[in-house]
Amino acid sequence: MVLLLLRADNVASHPPRLRDFDYLGRHCYFLTVCTFLRLPYFRDARVASLVGAQLLESSSKYEMAIHVYAAMPDHVHVVAQGLADDTDLYAFIVDFKQQTGWQFRRDHHGKLWQGSFHDHVVRPEEHFAGMLEYVVHNPVRAGLVSTPEEYPFWDSFTHTREGLLAFLRGEGDWKFSGGPLVSP
Repeated sequence: MVLLLLRADNVASHPPRLRDFDYLGRHCYFLTVCTFLRLPYFRDARVASLVGAQLLESSSKYEMAIHVYAAMPDHVHVVAQGLADDTDLYAFIVDFKQQTGWQFRRDHHGKLWQGSFHDHVVRPEEHFAGMLEYVVHNPVRAGLVSTPEEYPFWDSFTHTREGLLAFLRGEGDWKFSGGPLVSP
């Protein structure tokens, strides 16, 4: 039985984290960040673009590779990887959420994010390509588009969209100058 503590806004106050893991270093993560009350803010292209722009800025600032992200209507999926021994996942997420939240509040007078985020530390034996494929094909599964190419709110900062799609079709190897620390 799983017990979640819920706040008044009906979201989990803090998803469980690994007890003996410090979230520092060259690890790979599958992340999900949900909008406040799961409101579909990312249907607005300006708000979805804000997410991509800030992911790029925060990932550069905190030495985090963004292998793929998708801004779905009410949440964002990210496959990210630390690039240095002292890369701090929490500092990266806090910066990303604070900056996007501040800009959203300034422009739209509302709260953008739920209080926390969901993380999964990717283990070497896990199917990394499957995680990339999950994110890229999420808009298709959600019925938003017919093909991933049609969805404008997913991207990668380590590969071109075309290169990532080719890799997922089995037409190439995973090449990443900062790794691969997690092999596909």
